[in-house]
Amino acid sequence: MRIYPTNRFEPGTYKRECDICGWDYLRSEMRKQWDGLIVCKPCYTEKDTQLEKKYRRINKFQKD
Repeated sequence: MRIYPTNRFEPGTYKRECDICGWDYLRSEMRKQWDGLIVCKPCYTEKDTQLEKKYRRINKFQKD
């Protein structure tokens, strides 16, 4: 278990609950995920490349 300093204030060190697992972590140890959730390091996942839109250019004047 981690012991947090109680006699000094550091910006970003407030406790926050992980949106996935529900455990309390310091906000400075958490990250914002691609879907807007603020999660701890073990719960963090990168955005899957299959979720990104792939645009395909359509040529209207192409002959078949």
